[in-house]
Amino acid sequence: MPSADGRHFLARILPYRTAEDKIEGAILNFFDVSELRFAQDKVRAGEERLRLVAATTRDFAIITTDEAGLITSWNAGAQRIFGYTEEEMLRRPIAVIFTAEDQAHGVPQQEMRRAAETGRAADERWHQRKDGSRFFCSGVMSPLDDATGGGFAKIARDMTGTKQQELAQEHRLFKEKQANLSAQIANELKDKFLAVMSHELKQPLNLIQMNAELLMHLPAAAQIPAVQRVGETIKRAVASQTRIINDLLDLSRIRTGKLRLSRVTVDLGELVQSVAQAAVADAPKKKLLLETHCDEAVHCHGDRVRVEQIAWNLLSNAVKFTPDGGRISVRVETEGDFARLAVADTGCGIAAEFLPHVFGMFNQADGDTALPNGGLGIGLALVQELALAHGGRAEVKSAGPGEGAEFTVWLPGSGATDRPAKNVPHAEVSFGGWRILAVDDYVDALAPFAEVLRLEGAVVDVADSARKGLELLDANTYDLLVSDLGMPEMDGYQFIAEVRKRPATRALHAIAMSGFGRRADARRALEAGFNAHLPKPASIEELKAAIARL
Repeated sequence: MPSADGRHFLARILPYRTAEDKIEGAILNFFDVSELRFAQDKVRAGEERLRLVAATTRDFAIITTDEAGLITSWNAGAQRIFGYTEEEMLRRPIAVIFTAEDQAHGVPQQEMRRAAETGRAADERWHQRKDGSRFFCSGVMSPLDDATGGGFAKIARDMTGTKQQELAQEHRLFKEKQANLSAQIANELKDKFLAVMSHELKQPLNLIQMNAELLMHLPAAAQIPAVQRVGETIKRAVASQTRIINDLLDLSRIRTGKLRLSRVTVDLGELVQSVAQAAVADAPKKKLLLETHCDEAVHCHGDRVRVEQIAWNLLSNAVKFTPDGGRISVRVETEGDFARLAVADTGCGIAAEFLPHVFGMFNQADGDTALPNGGLGIGLALVQELALAHGGRAEVKSAGPGEGAEFTVWLPGSGATDRPAKNVPHAEVSFGGWRILAVDDYVDALAPFAEVLRLEGAVVDVADSARKGLELLDANTYDLLVSDLGMPEMDGYQFIAEVRKRPATRALHAIAMSGFGRRADARRALEAGFNAHLPKPASIEELKAAIARL
């Protein structure tokens, strides 16, 4: 009972008994229960607040069911998320909010059973609204105490937005993987295409090279300067076209990550001076003035063949774009931790708007500054890619059209204790008295190649197929085998494998000559059993050098 000051008392009335056990009155006791009453009121208020929160919250669906799964309460959040009113859902099975597939597989019953057995059943799945649309829901079902009537309570939240973001992210990742895979496949196909194209282009170049060699080796033509001049011109043209093909292949290999650098310490000054002389000699009619300023002991740490490619492309570019009587200046020096190569010319120059695009593949300036011999722009693109592959860089400067240009490349330097790699001279090779077997299905090039070897003093047998080559090897003894790789029926790799199986030819020196000029092709040829690999078109001097290295 409350008091006037707001306190609460518990009243207890007991009978008053005498010693003779007679009731002669009553005893009235009052107990102050204000604190207990306050605590009870606080609990009831909290429960009411929780009930109101549960009933009115719109972010979460709060649903209770009896033990059979029939819905006993349905809050405002459930109405917002699922679309059903409380009147529509009371006493209906909770399975209504599950998809038809989940209902068919008994998912609602499995969820209640798991909640009863483990104390909770969390799930993330697609649910169904009143209008039939689906949304992704994250929820948990828990059993209710028997004191509250038993059954289950399910709290759920619409996670469709998050799920859609996850699906979108997964889709983006999938598309990126697909794009990367497609790019990788495209690069592989491009690499293979370029290799085949190289082989097909080099076959006729090899035919031209061999006929030029034959022309220059004929005794009747040896004393005719005009014939020798024509032969040298043809060989230079073949070498130029071969370099373009090789540059294109190298550029493709760099961009597909397949170019491997064999780094050594390179004397950059010595290399550049020899390349510069050769580049200017390639254009004798221009009468160009070559100036070289190479500091001593300027060493870079790089692949000698690739460094030579950089120097050759820069110098041949300068020769190409410098008019008759012009000047080319070459400077090699150390700059910090780098070796610096600069090639300047007095040529046609480069417009300011084109400077940022000079190193782009297939880029050539348009308009009055473009020359008829402008080419494809492969060489400069290769220069930049090779410089970057070495950990260096390439830059270009020009004051404008008619003002010449200067190309500069920085390559990582070498420590003072490093010893530069030197070109070791090889022993002279003479084919006099040799017996050689040449195998190639391209007969038009095989015949002049064999004739040149014969003019060098060798006895030469030819075979236009690997099968015929094996027959000749069984019948004769040879000092050298030279074979193509890309042959029908039995290719060069299979051919050399058969050669190495035979005891009589197991130690025979064998050189592969092929239009397949990638390092992977050379490595495969060596692994198959060849002693050396020469890319076509190859001169007799290159063949001798390969033999000398053996």
